Amino acid sequence: MKTPYGEGLAIFLTDYGPESDHIWTCIQQEAEYKGQIWSWHNSEVRVLDNRSMLRQADPPQPIPVQQAYNRFQTLAQEEDKS
Repeated sequence: MKTPYGEGLAIFLTDYGPESDHIWTCIQQEAEYKGQIWSWHNSEVRVLDNRSMLRQADPPQPIPVQQAYNRFQTLAQEEDKS
């Protein structure tokens, strides 16, 4: 995960319920914090790139409504043929 102290390995997730932020416990992997264990609120961390999961640092740009509709229609027609 990307944390305020660089990359960290998430080892635990604490969920205090619907009215609270998740808390990620991470082992820091970089610089002076390497090997230290820190806990971060959900809003403070981000996932890293992962090509096998098609996850990119920059999220894909939204597509125009007409293009999305056309894509949906194409998929629906292909499903009807099955």
